[in-house]
Amino acid sequence: MLPHCVVAGVAARLESQRVAVYSKLNSFTDARPWLVSGSQFSRFLYHLWHATGTGGGAVTWDDYVQSRQAIIPI
Repeated sequence: MLPHCVVAGVAARLESQRVAVYSKLNSFTDARPWLVSGSQFSRFLYHLWHATGTGGGAVTWDDYVQSRQAIIPI
């Protein structure tokens, strides 16, 4: 999973952008350089996008942390 995919995923506001990032993250099957795999991270982003980020809403660091803890315990 590449760092720009993480940034793009958190910053994506349009549904078309989210679909592209979600698809790319799900294509990563290996967690070698990261603590979580792309598929785990895509589940976290899905949670973030459909909670605080619904309708392209702004996402804060606290929203990120709460979604991360809900999906992938820290």
